[in-house]
Amino acid sequence: PQEFTDPKLIEALGRTLREAREAGDDPPTLAQYVLTIFARIKSPDCAPYVREALDDEDDWVRSYAILTLASIRDYESASKLRELLNHPDPQTRAAALRACVSLEQVPDIPVTLSTELGQIALEQLRDPHEDVRFNSALLLARAGDLQAALPTLKKMLSRKHLETYEFHDRLGGTDRYRVHSEVILSAIRAIARWPEALSDPEVIKALRTLADDESEADQLVRAEANRALAEQEQQN
Repeated sequence: PQEFTDPKLIEALGRTLREAREAGDDPPTLAQYVLTIFARIKSPDCAPYVREALDDEDDWVRSYAILTLASIRDYESASKLRELLNHPDPQTRAAALRACVSLEQVPDIPVTLSTELGQIALEQLRDPHEDVRFNSALLLARAGDLQAALPTLKKMLSRKHLETYEFHDRLGGTDRYRVHSEVILSAIRAIARWPEALSDPEVIKALRTLADDESEADQLVRAEANRALAEQEQQN
């Protein structure tokens, strides 16, 4: 609605974001909430307030700010976002790559990676942190580099593998099974875009386990796995 782009509202939200960051709450719920609102408003007038959060000491605030600037399509932040590709925090590295890729895209055109970002994505497949590797594999798959992405995507299909998934400390009380489900769903959807991936024996085995194993309690995961298997059968 038009009223959500009112400069007075954006200014008030900007002040709230600054105050929330200064308060240093842990977890930084209010700051994340305001950044989420800015991401939905998508007004360039939000960008100056969000840019201030790129240097926030809190990993989550910084990561939310990165993704919010991508949503706003704030090209003025592009050079700073590239600097954050080498940040010591894994959440920041992953968010920065997603944001840089997003800013390079043309609406309604399939995802492409520039030579520079493609190389960075390949390097992040060897990142010590699993979140970063998962993020990179999904971006590479969307851009068509299935050969590079597939080994990591296969791991994302395995609940047994995800039991060793490294969580951020603040996620200790969350529903890990649900988080694992989101990882699996992302991998299935990425793989299902490529007929050659659906023909891979390891992929088929993993999908059948997700579709048929009674221990798989998430019905959405089972449904997506069955859908991918149905597509594979049609190809054959």
